Amino acid sequence: MKKAIIFDMDGVIVDSEPLHKEVERQMFTEFGMTISPERQHKFTGTSNANMWRQLKVEFKLPYEISYYVGIKEERYLEALAASNSVLLIPGAEELLKNLFSQGVKIAVASSSSLLNIDLVLRKFSIGKYFNALASGEEVALAKPNPAVFLLASQRLGVNPSNCVVIEDSTNGVRAAKAAGMTCVGLQSDSSLGQNLAAADLTVSSLSILNTNQLLSLA
Repeated sequence: MKKAIIFDMDGVIVDSEPLHKEVERQMFTEFGMTISPERQHKFTGTSNANMWRQLKVEFKLPYEISYYVGIKEERYLEALAASNSVLLIPGAEELLKNLFSQGVKIAVASSSSLLNIDLVLRKFSIGKYFNALASGEEVALAKPNPAVFLLASQRLGVNPSNCVVIEDSTNGVRAAKAAGMTCVGLQSDSSLGQNLAAADLTVSSLSILNTNQLLSLA
């Protein structure tokens, strides 16, 4: 029976959520929107398009959703490429190495764009560990819809019930469970304010996870 581990990216593999939030806050100010930190955190784990779709209606923004998504993407990618402060989440590379060395199938399933995913994998030289990538821009509905996780399992050739997802957001956990997958909730600085109660297992660090433990969950 094939089993697989599917990783969210932002906040699970790389500590990029603070940079995402900073770019968003700059845009909120620029376009005359007042968004509380609590409200902003509720968008964690979903796609840029989904966030701007809601904000466009609420604030009667004048341009198409793609305009705001494009600005966010361009500014974020530029900031990420230049950043020395965005680092891999502690324990992420060690866990990837262990899974890879034991022949476990691994995927990224992220709400981020393919360009963003590719940049992270190249910047930190971790692309070699992954058998498949799935981006929120490839599916019609963003997390908490399960589409991106189902796409990842399809590309891995593994039944959803035999996949274990590692997530750090409320939207991500909901999406994983809706996909019929086991979910490990990662509590970290990035997940502050996120409700991970629906996860099958909650951990405070990737360092305490091992291959046998993860595979036993599926």
